[in-house]
Amino acid sequence: MRRDTQIALVGRGVSVGNFDACDRHAANFEKVLHVYHADQHGHCRSCDKRRPGDMYLEYLEGTPISVEVLDAIWDFAAGKEDMLIHCAAGLGRGPTLALVALAARGLPLYQGMGWVAQAMWDQYALPHTPQFLCKPLNDIFRYMESDEV
Repeated sequence: MRRDTQIALVGRGVSVGNFDACDRHAANFEKVLHVYHADQHGHCRSCDKRRPGDMYLEYLEGTPISVEVLDAIWDFAAGKEDMLIHCAAGLGRGPTLALVALAARGLPLYQGMGWVAQAMWDQYALPHTPQFLCKPLNDIFRYMESDEV
């Protein structure tokens, strides 16, 4: 079953989307953060295309995010290159982690939340608001308030 392509340019060169957006549009981005997870049987729906220089993050919805992972996302997202951050549906994990990328590019977290929500509503083929994930969102806020950044 093929789902609709969900992709939205949030700002500062950061876009969010679903797997289909990656399969169809990865070539339009200088780098991609692929967020995936294996199901209970060990199967994983990952992108059709693997590219050197992209970041692949296995992340299960709602689980804590370590400082090391947040540092890696921050470092990967720093700069001005156009980047896509996607998860399976493009609704929860990708938009939540896009906040780290936007912060790495100088945008305050609360403003980033608004930008992500507005972009998804205006640009997704089927308009949605992001389903920011509470536990990782809490980790992101603590990370931003720490001396780590």
